[in-house]
Amino acid sequence: MLFTETQRFRQWWLILLLGAIFAHLLFGAYQQLFNDIPMGDHPVSNTGMIGLVLFICVIFALFFIIKLETRITTNAIFFRFYPFQIKFRKIQKEEIGKLEIVQFRPLQDFGGWGIRMGSNIDWAYTIAGNKGLKVFNNSGKVILIGTQKSDELQNALIEFQK
Repeated sequence: MLFTETQRFRQWWLILLLGAIFAHLLFGAYQQLFNDIPMGDHPVSNTGMIGLVLFICVIFALFFIIKLETRITTNAIFFRFYPFQIKFRKIQKEEIGKLEIVQFRPLQDFGGWGIRMGSNIDWAYTIAGNKGLKVFNNSGKVILIGTQKSDELQNALIEFQK
């Protein structure tokens, strides 16, 4: 194994924002369901409130489950954006035309982090930061895989391209 990296959503501001929304919703749901104090001027039904709380719970949990995993061996690059990709995607060395580590602007280039499409790439897989591995396939497809370990990745690419 030349390189391995696992990234997770751990931005403090994102967790704080989601936590505040979740806490506000839980408090409102408690008030509405147990104290008969409706939440807002146009409250949702109790069934709708329960559904909304469950939906927000799933979204909140996803931010702790989601991870971007990258593995580079001597003959292939593997990556997956779990839980949306259960199996690793594999790019064989023979399929790769060019590799480069790039700096990008997540909001301007792709509209944020996650699994995205961009104007000059086919797919971007990012969790945080603004650096990634740009893979140009021989077929013309371009994939960007985000990294927080660009120096280690650069060293691994030197070995990979031998």
